[in-house]
Amino acid sequence: MKTNNIIGTIEISHEIENLIQDSFRTLIFVSPYLKITERIKSKLSIHLPKIDNCFFIYRKSELRNSERLWLESFSNIHLIEVKNLHSKVYLNDNKCILTSMNFYEYSQINNFEIGIIIDRKNDKESFEGVIEQILLMTKLSSNNIALQKELDKLSDFSAGKLFLEIRRITSENRLKDYENFCNEVRKIINIEINELYEDGSAILRRADLGQERYLKVFNTLK
Repeated sequence: MKTNNIIGTIEISHEIENLIQDSFRTLIFVSPYLKITERIKSKLSIHLPKIDNCFFIYRKSELRNSERLWLESFSNIHLIEVKNLHSKVYLNDNKCILTSMNFYEYSQINNFEIGIIIDRKNDKESFEGVIEQILLMTKLSSNNIALQKELDKLSDFSAGKLFLEIRRITSENRLKDYENFCNEVRKIINIEINELYEDGSAILRRADLGQERYLKVFNTLK
């Protein structure tokens, strides 16, 4: 069930803080302008050592030197410049905020802003759609490879999703039956015993195939 919430200026600032606090692996900030409040800097200083990677995606030539120096003092922060960036997105492992608000002190205090929260558990399709758009906007940036690897961890490469994707685009009836689909998959890639149902008849729909195996099957069957 989709339960996205619409939030205003005060709630957005509060939810960004929650996003930082609740992240356990990945944290991404997309904002043309960066001027981080002291309160947010304090939050980041506490929580950055606890996560793997944090990405700041901003408009080219819109990062003050003082901000850059502070950000670069953390080894797990990656800075990505994007020409003509206008999007504002804040994302961790499980939640995403799409908003009009820049990651900028003035915006958080003075402007009327609006945003929407997307919960990965409740709306996986929208969450992954945001990830795709972030990858698209950073495609030509120098740190894109590091970002791609990080976002791959958040993507759904399950057998169940692959079946739905193939079923959506194929005209072959045999691939629209899950058991037949699994038989075809096992001809293309190796499947471990723990990725099968107990009777061995099919691949667990929740089995994580990983990007490499997922794409190999998709490109073969499509």
